[in-house]
Amino acid sequence: MELPCEKPRTSDGDKLATRCDSERDEPSILAEVTFLSASEGGRLSIPEPPWGAYMPHLVIEGGIEYLGVRFVEGPRVAAGEAARFRLVLMYHPRVDYSALTSGTPFTVREGAKTVARGRVLESLSTRSA
Repeated sequence: MELPCEKPRTSDGDKLATRCDSERDEPSILAEVTFLSASEGGRLSIPEPPWGAYMPHLVIEGGIEYLGVRFVEGPRVAAGEAARFRLVLMYHPRVDYSALTSGTPFTVREGAKTVARGRVLESLSTRSA
């Protein structure tokens, strides 16, 4: 039996648009992300909801390790527009995501190409069973 969809809240009480599936149980972060325009070297088209299929990597500013994530919640945005997104930490616990703490700046990469910049707002706890 499928449980009704619950909208997670950030620490400041905001509700996020959510997908109703098992992704809400996975370790995730809330991040502010700004996609670059094509003229800045970004994508020709910005990913948009429904989320779940967009799986880029994050690289922490000054770092070299690629951390796999999946965008699962957030609004439709235009290039240059900052917005909040929930990102699932795809390879947790096999990959160490502990450097993604509140305030940490990062780039969003598709291969070697930087397509967005962002910063971690907070770690979201997984829902208890």
